[in-house]
Amino acid sequence: MSSEFTLLQYVIIFSDLSNKNFITGLFIDVSKAFASVGHESFIDMLNKIGVKEITNRWFKSYWSNTQQWIKVNNIKSLVTIKFEVPQSSFLRPILFLIYFNRFCEGQFNGKLMALEDNIALVYTSCTVDNNRNMLEQDLIAIRLWSSNNEMAINYNKTNITNFSINSCKKS
Repeated sequence: MSSEFTLLQYVIIFSDLSNKNFITGLFIDVSKAFASVGHESFIDMLNKIGVKEITNRWFKSYWSNTQQWIKVNNIKSLVTIKFEVPQSSFLRPILFLIYFNRFCEGQFNGKLMALEDNIALVYTSCTVDNNRNMLEQDLIAIRLWSSNNEMAINYNKTNITNFSINSCKKS
């Protein structure tokens, strides 16, 4: 998603403030998203989007017996990696886009936006309670989706922010 498109979405959303609406933003951090995704899940996801067998064999070959040196208490060990896409891998942004596109297929109450490793859902309503109810429904859907797709969400860096210009009704 381009920066211009994201900025345009923010302008549209904040124009709702001038209409005396109450706006709630759910800002989700997925910076460690691939730390919990197994290589087989990536292969399954690629199959679901129509990646052909020869390409899948390449991915399987790329990930088979992927090893990394680790050092704990001055003891070095070579371990096999069954999860995650290495930070420096050229595949990381491509696989993130595939996963993010699958996430976008979800039916959410909020307006969905993304920029780099952050996803935002924005709720606009004339009451605080309406936004809270929509957000709670989306949180359940997000937790289910992330569990089913092994996608980790960094809840410590995930925030909910309320925006308003004028006082809104409490219910």
